[in-house]
Amino acid sequence: MDAWIAEAEIGADSYHLKAVTRVLEAIRMQPDQPLTLQQMSRIAFISRHHFIRIFRRQVGIPPMRYQWVMRLAHAKRLLVETEMSVIEVCFEAGYNSLGTFTRRFTSLVGIPPHHFRLAARSFDRKRLSELISCLDQDVGPLPPARIAGEIHAPAGFDGFVLIGLFPAGDVHALPRACCALTHPGRFEFGSVADGAYVLKAAAIPRFGPILDYFVHDQALRAAAAGPLVVHDGLVSGTTSLELRHPKVTDLPILAGLVPLLEARFSYDRRFNLALFAARAATTGFGSISAAGGM
Repeated sequence: MDAWIAEAEIGADSYHLKAVTRVLEAIRMQPDQPLTLQQMSRIAFISRHHFIRIFRRQVGIPPMRYQWVMRLAHAKRLLVETEMSVIEVCFEAGYNSLGTFTRRFTSLVGIPPHHFRLAARSFDRKRLSELISCLDQDVGPLPPARIAGEIHAPAGFDGFVLIGLFPAGDVHALPRACCALTHPGRFEFGSVADGAYVLKAAAIPRFGPILDYFVHDQALRAAAAGPLVVHDGLVSGTTSLELRHPKVTDLPILAGLVPLLEARFSYDRRFNLALFAARAATTGFGSISAAGGM
């Protein structure tokens, strides 16, 4: 009896995955033309009530929220691949208000649409490699908890790995902390404030097209098995990550990972400069101009 129940559950999960996949493909084909819940449930051949529950279990968020996430992912691609103006991208992505579009894009990608486009157009692989190599893990005077782990990739992968600590419970929040590697291996975050986090990573081929550095549809990805909890300097939870190829039910990675690294690097430089100035003032060693290229 137990075996029969298990087989029935597997069969139901397979049916539900196929049903949700049909809806995902329909949304992705026309992200600027949102479907109603009634239309989605018809595509899935499932009642509306059960469709909402099944969709959330398979994808992680409600179907209506998934649609506006896909509209922003579509906007990211348009900003990189086309010469359309920002307001044209706004309308093409299904928004009627430039202000609403800009606010939502900025809150989830990390920078405004125009700055995202400029970052893509000025992208330099060599600079990214240098940036990752010289990033300092300690980003400021926060509590002393440190998070270290190991990330593994499929055989033959050669590329950059970007790892973020995201607040638990918000799948599209910006990372609270980030680090990057020039290849899979050991990673470490410096000082991390108390809280509950989700550890995620994305990996980009070293010599892939520029689009892949800004639109991460094809990026390998990983997520820790459960949340990480930091409390009074102690860390609990799994920090081992296994990169895998994307699945159809994966949410798009909206955060602008490369621009966020640039911002992180700029923050580190300002912090180091301020630290040098403070030490110079207390020790009498040199002057602030002696920081040179810091």
